[in-house]
This record gives sequence, C-alpha cells and structure tokens, in this order.
Amino acid sequence: MKVAILQNQVIKGGRFSVIARMVKNLNEIGIIPDLLTQKIGFDLNQTKDLYGFDIKLNVVRAWSFNKFFPEFDILKFNKNVHPQLKNYDLVLNSNNTSHFLSHPNLIEYVHFPRYTRVLKKEALNGLRGITFWMKFIELKIVSSKYRKSIYPKCTLLANSQFTASTFMETYGEEHKISVLYPPVAIGENKISFKANSNVVCLGRIHPSKKQLEIVKLAKQLINFNFFIVGFAKQGDSYLEECRNYIKANNVENVQIIPNALVQERDEILRNSSYFLHLLEDEPFGISTVQAIEFGCIPIVPNSGGQIEIVTEERLRFNSLDEIPSILSNMSNSKEEEKEQILERLFLNIDNFSNQKFDKQFLELIQKYVNQGR
Repeated sequence: MKVAILQNQVIKGGRFSVIARMVKNLNEIGIIPDLLTQKIGFDLNQTKDLYGFDIKLNVVRAWSFNKFFPEFDILKFNKNVHPQLKNYDLVLNSNNTSHFLSHPNLIEYVHFPRYTRVLKKEALNGLRGITFWMKFIELKIVSSKYRKSIYPKCTLLANSQFTASTFMETYGEEHKISVLYPPVAIGENKISFKANSNVVCLGRIHPSKKQLEIVKLAKQLINFNFFIVGFAKQGDSYLEECRNYIKANNVENVQIIPNALVQERDEILRNSSYFLHLLEDEPFGISTVQAIEFGCIPIVPNSGGQIEIVTEERLRFNSLDEIPSILSNMSNSKEEEKEQILERLFLNIDNFSNQKFDKQFLELIQKYVNQGR
C-alpha cells in the first residue's frame, strides 16, 4: 500500500510529533510512507532524540517555497502535489486545507481550520508599513480560497473538541469530523508534586507563544524561577529579543534553554512545580499534557483546547493580570491539596496517550488496508 503524507513545511514541534507518530504506526504494519514537502527545518535523523523513536519515510520534494507569502505557499504546494496523488492508495494531509486536492482516500488531519486562522487579528500583530499591507492583502485573497477548502469526500480528523467545533462553525454542521487527540508519551508512573518555586514554559520560541511576556512576568514574580524551553532556529530574532530584554532589565530569575533534547527537557520538568502557558485559543496543548505527567501544576488560558486538558477552572486565567495571584494561591496551598489536583489531572490526561492515538489511528488505517485487498 502506497501512502503519502502532505506537509508543506516540516519544523520541530507539535505538528511534526503527530506526523512522526503516524509514520511509526505505518512502519509497524509494513508501510514506509512518502513525505511530500517543500522544506524541512531540521535533520529527520534527530527524530529519536526529539520524540523517543525512529521512523522510516521517503522524502519527496515539491518545490514552491515563498517566505514572503506563506499562505499562498500552502495553496501552491497543494496545487503542485495534486497530480502526484494518483500514484498513492492513501493520502494523509496535515496542511489544514484540502484546497486543490482530491483523492478517493484522503484523510484530513485538522490542527485548526486555516480559514479561521487567517481571519484572526493576531496574524497582523507586530507588522508595520509595507509589511502590514502585504500581509493584509495576502490574507484577504486566500480567505476566499480557504472558505471553500474542504474536499467533500475526505475523512476529517480534529486534534481537539475545540478544533472540531470551530471547524463545524466554519464549514457547516453537515461535515462529520472525529477527534483524534495528538499523541503524548505518558508513562505509567506519574510524578508527584515537588515543593519548589520553579516554573517551566514549553513551546516553540515564537512571538505567538509569548515568551517575551513570560520574561516580563518573571521580572515581577521574583520569588519564582522560570525555565523557558523550546525549539528555535539559530540566530532567531525573537529569541534574541527575549535575551536582550533579560539582559537590559537584569532579570535574574529566567533561563532560556533553546533546542533542548528530550532528556534535558524532561529533567527540567521533573524539577519544576508549575507549568505556565500563555497562548490563547490554542487548538490543543501537547506541552501542557507533558507538564502534568511530570507533576507540574498547569496555569493556562481559559480558552481553546486547554480547557479539555486542564479541567480545574481555578488554574485557568482570562487575562495575564490574573497569573500572579494564581501562582501565589497555588504556592500557598497545602501539599495535600496540590496532590489531589494533580491526581484529577492525571486521570484526564490518559485520554491523550500514545496508546490511545495508536489504537484509533491504526483502526482507521486498517479500514483502508482491508479495502485495498
């Protein structure tokens, strides 16, 4: 059985962790898929160091890269790869839009509806002058394409109930979309709460993840130690902006650790008491699940997929101003209360395990394998 996986750009992070787990499952039933992509931002041989397992795939390049107009780039990528899809028995698309794509066996894994994403005001945050207007015009043009971007015969999967609900609000209730939560390596032995003042923040180092705001919060919360861990390109301008702020303002209670390997990341989690995440309306939140497994009490926005993970309402904030009081209240709570909170969160995160993902994904794939016999 020939399988294609579509992702226009491959970078370290949550999206590739889903693709990698899909590939691992396909490998275990004897399938080595083709990854159709135009750009890979890291050495795929690092997969075991990053995610804990090896994968086998073939990289097939589809050239269309345009760093100035990334939304056009996604559509051009789909258009370029479409003629090749007839060579495959099954296509897994991870690009959030099936515009220009058609195939009798197409699975669309929706991380978040692209149409909804481009309409968000945050897409223009921080842009000025000609850059602002170039992006504004690009989003105006592509939004009409994304509005009609779902191939009617595809199988639809969402990474959370929040994404599934947003998808149906965008494209109509008639679309049947199932939830397949992203896979997270959850061990059998959950870690108990640690009584210290360490706060860990996980996520790709990027303006959308708001690490600079975390640094500014740390400047106020001098009784806590903050560890910012995430993937970043060498010489990344946002990473340098965060470092420059730390230096200029003499913020001594923050450490930024870019591109930590799994072992280093896990050691930081193991030695932290709290997890802080600032991105509102995040479709899911793999890093939150990872932090809970390591015994960190999560403090997250009261929105998006985080609500499905962090079921304790008092740990969710509606504005950044609420974070200091939540941290302070948790810090002053009895150890027994913190343990009880974690126990309830532990029970919930079992829904997001590798094992649950593997079972659901393989059941779906097996239908296509049987169909081809």
